[in-house]
Amino acid sequence: MSSTVASSSSPPQPKQHFVLLDGLRGLAALWVFIFHIQASQIIPNLTAALPVTFKHIIFDWGQYGVLGFFVLSGFVIAHSLRNTTVSWGSFKQFCQRRLARLTPPYYAAILLFLVNEGYRTYLGWQSFPIKATSQSLIQLLAHLFYIQELAGFDHYDDVYWTICLELQFYLSFIVLLGLSQWLQRRFSITSATVWVFGGWTFICLLYNSYKLGLPFYRPVFIAWHFSFLLGVYAYWSWQQRCHPALGYGYAGLIFATAPITPQFAIAAAATSSFILAAAQGNKLSTWLSGKSLQFLGKISYSLYLTHTTAISIFYGVWLQQPITPTIWNDVMGLMLCVGLGLAIATAAYYLVEKSSIQWSQRLKKSLVQTAN
Repeated sequence: MSSTVASSSSPPQPKQHFVLLDGLRGLAALWVFIFHIQASQIIPNLTAALPVTFKHIIFDWGQYGVLGFFVLSGFVIAHSLRNTTVSWGSFKQFCQRRLARLTPPYYAAILLFLVNEGYRTYLGWQSFPIKATSQSLIQLLAHLFYIQELAGFDHYDDVYWTICLELQFYLSFIVLLGLSQWLQRRFSITSATVWVFGGWTFICLLYNSYKLGLPFYRPVFIAWHFSFLLGVYAYWSWQQRCHPALGYGYAGLIFATAPITPQFAIAAAATSSFILAAAQGNKLSTWLSGKSLQFLGKISYSLYLTHTTAISIFYGVWLQQPITPTIWNDVMGLMLCVGLGLAIATAAYYLVEKSSIQWSQRLKKSLVQTAN
């Protein structure tokens, strides 16, 4: 691995839009959405009638889409920090921009969840099977600071655990990047990036080693950092800051050692390999460029944050109807539920998320002007 990672002397690069990543992000969000629909028991007749393999791929394995988000995050964050010399100032600036981008949609999703839960309780609707927890002020504060599971609280919505881990990934990456740069400057260790990130990768894999019987603890990002690093190594391989064999080799290692579960390993390694293959073939701006997929990618964060609330709303209304339990009625229910989720996500994107993106971009411009 080259020691030139994130060097401040690297020439500035034009802003790049990774069309493929947007498409993959949209597909991952939809996959998780469909998984939660079948988990809510809205479409039992449809899933029971499907071939087992088809049901597994389309519905049951949708939970593994979260690994795709982690890999994509690693790629994007490695790109965003590619020319950054880490200092206390750049660290604060990075945190400000990430929080500006992620927090408003997250808070809006929490508000939507609480309003929906209050309304369901008022109407006396049947408990929603995916997630139902009691609420308290301390629990709300923990959610607002992204520490609910670390503080021992249930998530309001079970998808929030990945948002908390994302922030931990970002912070750990810039800290590791800063450490490698400090070692280069202080001790002239030209291979500092190799030792820092190589050592950290070993620790993450060791943590997940079933053979050693080490504990698996979901709130701790170490257990999931292997997937984030897949995206990082894919980006560095593409930018020739390390040999492409490292990106493919690490993906193969993940596939072979199967951190967490074999299915998670397959999902993460396959996503990383696909991105790396596209990057090497200059296809990051052409694959999955269809308008529908790109729109799905645009609203994917809002869709991910709000889709279980959309299912909850639909679930409550659907149970009140005198509907005969048939396969075709399940198909109609699936289509209506997906449509509702996309409508809510679209509204959330234009009402909240779009402004948070603009806020993050304004912060970037103001920070660049301040630095100059």
